[in-house]
Amino acid sequence: MREHRRFLAWFALFLGLLGLVPALNYALVWQAGELLPLGPLVRLQHETRAIYGTGLHDNRREHRIEIVRQRQPEVIALGSSTALDMRQEYFTRPFACACQAMDSIDDGEVFVEAMLRAARPKVVLFALDFWWFTTRRPQIREPLRTDGAVQMTRRKLLRPTDWLWEGTLSSGDYLRLLAGARDLGGATRHPKVGVMAIKRDLGIRADGSEMSGIRLTPAAFDFYAKARAEIGEAPAFVLRNPGTRFGPDNALVPERLAALRRVLDRLEAAGAKTVLLLPPVAPPLVRAMAASGRHGYLRQLDRQLVALGVEYYNFQDPATLGAADLCEFADYNHSGNTMHMRMLQAVLQRNPASALAPYVDRARIAAGIRRFAGRTVASFDDEALAGEVDYLGAGCRRGTN
Repeated sequence: MREHRRFLAWFALFLGLLGLVPALNYALVWQAGELLPLGPLVRLQHETRAIYGTGLHDNRREHRIEIVRQRQPEVIALGSSTALDMRQEYFTRPFACACQAMDSIDDGEVFVEAMLRAARPKVVLFALDFWWFTTRRPQIREPLRTDGAVQMTRRKLLRPTDWLWEGTLSSGDYLRLLAGARDLGGATRHPKVGVMAIKRDLGIRADGSEMSGIRLTPAAFDFYAKARAEIGEAPAFVLRNPGTRFGPDNALVPERLAALRRVLDRLEAAGAKTVLLLPPVAPPLVRAMAASGRHGYLRQLDRQLVALGVEYYNFQDPATLGAADLCEFADYNHSGNTMHMRMLQAVLQRNPASALAPYVDRARIAAGIRRFAGRTVASFDDEALAGEVDYLGAGCRRGTN
């Protein structure tokens, strides 16, 4: 009988501990701000300059729509993550980066409808990814949520335990987050909401652009290890796996071009002028694709975009922007703040009558390019940033600002 009671006591203790883990995880994500509804979250960002980097939710589209709704911008940057470094500081009128909100041009149709219900911009700067137009099947995610509420699931509740197991969080990190710590990285002074922002200084600013403070820390070497390897083997990278983003012998798909035409028509009907651009790709990949002889679809796409009759700029080769090395790139297809300023400057140099001309702060971006040349992270708010580490192993010397 005594052994039976002892067994029951141990079993009760086991069940108690089993129930304690989800309770502690819930307390951790609550402390980190992961449970804030989007409306209050974006208001908090505007009031405090906080960056938001969630470790739990894929709410990129809904978050950007809420930013657009609250900012009511005259200029909107639209696209995937390749446009994330377009910032309010580059413009003289209200701006929002509704970026990282579409993974395909078909997905863009859905997002643009939601965006136009939230605001009516005067100009849309639309960054296109060339691989959108070689995808054979439509790629549309589930409809956007409209309530702004955070959806917690059992899987999400167990994620902090996974982070401990994987080594993403140390036991000390876990305890500090549980106690309410909001800055584990220390790379920037921005207030932080969400585990990714708190741990890695990586998140979305109030204007929708990205702050990548992790590039100022040694943690960037591990974080960008895959990108470093892909760039290092660029000639092989662009020749393997036909049908992938950078693969050889891809072909343009008329249905994807038709989807772009529908998006452009919808924006025009809403009274917005659209400026199209193809963002830069890291120089080793540009050279490898040009040398392969098997990426002719890029020239075909360029001709198709010119034929649309919309203001359009092809910046795929960063050498056309005065940047021929890797130092202003985060990886093979994401350039940083300085390269984005270079794109805006080039637009106005090539076309002084651009739809963007009344909105771009020419003096500020010219000064920014001089000040932050060779860097991916810029600061215009007098925050002294440490030098960026050479996380791509390209010999970049990125000093302090």
